[in-house]
Amino acid sequence: MFRNKRQSSLISGVALGITNPTLGCLAHRYSLSTISTFAIFVISGLKLKGGEIGAVAETWPALVFGL
Repeated sequence: MFRNKRQSSLISGVALGITNPTLGCLAHRYSLSTISTFAIFVISGLKLKGGEIGAVAETWPALVFGL
């Protein structure tokens, strides 16, 4: 069971959610999905290399269009 940690944690999370849905209600009340999505983007941005940041800066028209 512990060979595949990702699958074990998913199954454990689902089992915990079924047995105690209060945690899910608290996560919804405090907008945990919004905070975690923001954190994922920040962490991904911090892992970028300098050349990748320069490549993004060269495509500023696409960034402006996206906003």
